[in-house]
Amino acid sequence: HMLPVSVQNTVGSLDYVKHCHPDLKNLTGLSSDIAAQVTDACAKASNVWILVWAAPLIAAMSNLVAALFSAFHVASFTDADAMKDRAFRRLKCFTVFICFIFGGMYGSFSFASLSLGYTVMAFFATALTTLIVWTLLEIGPKYLKKRATENPNADRIRAVWSSDWVRAIAVGATNIFIVVFLGLSAANQWFRKRIRRTEPGCENDTFTKEGMWVIQEVEKWNWASILTKVAILAELFFTLQVGVSKVTYIFLSWLSRELVAIDFGIVCALVFVIGNIMFLLPPVPGIPVYVFTGIVIADQGDRKLGENGFVWGILIAVGIAFLNKLVACCGQYMIGYFMGSWVKIQQLIKVDSVPTRAIEAIVKRPGLNPGKVAVLIGGPDWPTSVGCGIVKVNIPQMILGTAPIVFLLSPCVLAGAFIARQGAGGPDSIFPMLSNVSLVVATLTQAVAMLCAGAATLKEIEANGEELSKERSEHAAVKRLTDAEKASRESYMAMTAWPNLNCLDKTVLVLMTAFLEISCFMFVMMASACFRPFSVDKDINAPWEEGGLNGDPFSIVLHPLGSGGLVLFALGLLLHMWHLVTMKRRHSAQRYTEKTAANAAPGTIMGRPQQG
Repeated sequence: HMLPVSVQNTVGSLDYVKHCHPDLKNLTGLSSDIAAQVTDACAKASNVWILVWAAPLIAAMSNLVAALFSAFHVASFTDADAMKDRAFRRLKCFTVFICFIFGGMYGSFSFASLSLGYTVMAFFATALTTLIVWTLLEIGPKYLKKRATENPNADRIRAVWSSDWVRAIAVGATNIFIVVFLGLSAANQWFRKRIRRTEPGCENDTFTKEGMWVIQEVEKWNWASILTKVAILAELFFTLQVGVSKVTYIFLSWLSRELVAIDFGIVCALVFVIGNIMFLLPPVPGIPVYVFTGIVIADQGDRKLGENGFVWGILIAVGIAFLNKLVACCGQYMIGYFMGSWVKIQQLIKVDSVPTRAIEAIVKRPGLNPGKVAVLIGGPDWPTSVGCGIVKVNIPQMILGTAPIVFLLSPCVLAGAFIARQGAGGPDSIFPMLSNVSLVVATLTQAVAMLCAGAATLKEIEANGEELSKERSEHAAVKRLTDAEKASRESYMAMTAWPNLNCLDKTVLVLMTAFLEISCFMFVMMASACFRPFSVDKDINAPWEEGGLNGDPFSIVLHPLGSGGLVLFALGLLLHMWHLVTMKRRHSAQRYTEKTAANAAPGTIMGRPQQG
């Protein structure tokens, strides 16, 4: 059923050995169009296999959700706060667990297969939505509101929720659903008016009571700021998940082929240097570097180290990846150390904020403290190490706390090694399965580390939040800079407020957001129609039907949807730049006028005493 009927009439049913196996498949004699459809069917079948293979884990997690649901259900039959407190704590821990687990799975799987990564994120969105609904139904909104007001971090939570960044994330994720909700609300209200069943006080409203509440709430939002931040998030998504990922795939595939004819020692040195350069690039996470190391070193070891060369290659790859991580940490640390003397950089990372101070307190603890280790190995690679340099963490202590990273990078290296061997062993090869197992293990270890890092930070804030929020003399310069920029920032926000913008400005913002959101939607929901399937273990010069790019890296973009999505993204980016430049010039002119007016006091001309 993976193949269209027209293709089945030509090639018959999909056969793994004949159509899909990396080394044994034979698609000669087929047209390029049919061969491409067969290759696409093989990719879909691979996703089905891994999901079926992971079904026991999914079933276990589903049972865990059902068990928690039962616990919440029991808690809802009693007014005892102690019982609900236990349920609430379980819910909080489980929600964080779900977020980090699926986030880690997406980070790991998306490197090997973007389509599988999107499938994981679809499961995550469904699970999180279901969890929110259960929370409201089983715990109750009144109890949740009570807990929110009693929470010592309630003010910070409210500040975060009212942030334009959080609202931008909500708008970017639910854009079309907001329109659907308001449309259904209007239809519901129209029907209620016809049968004379409207709620008291809502007889003349266009929307239902809930719809009017949403309208009144969002009218208070700074939509110019929110739409600008939606654009930034869309551009960040494109950079990480389309730009960097695709370029990384193609570059690493090309590089692994170029290193075949080079001495093994030189290959190890080159992989180390290239990995270090990749680590120093902010958008590149550590997982691609570890997988790339496993692919190249294990494959070269198998070719050049004789018997058991593959095993020796894996061990050497783990050592290189581990050394690479420690050296990269020091390099990133030095970037932060020298940049950290700039007050503006300190302001950007918010060294005077409670979360940053909490992380600083954790990473400065001596030895192998669990919270310190979790933050250093579970946090994002570049921001964590650069942040350590900015807050002047002791380097030997930082390296000591980072050393357990070997337990996280080893599964990634193994996954890369097994990816390089997927075509070996005949039709019953065990290497594809081992690659998937390694990816799952890497996912779980990374997710657990991220979960522990988040828990350690929250625990530090809850324990020492009052002390962390006190002003510090070393951050006085940051406070002075923030206060000095406050007036300029407030005037800019007032000038760019939605009611103060003209029709052209509003049109630019709406079109900018629409173009960027539509392009990202296409790249996520129609990824297979926008880009050719390509992974690190494929050859760029191989034909399309064999998973290659036919010698043209740009052919990874499919027409017309792929190129159309890129055009929409480019238009949205240009409109964003136009809006920023226009607002900056307008604000500069306004500030100049205000300053000139302030200087032109009575009895002076442009700040100079009148003559005569």
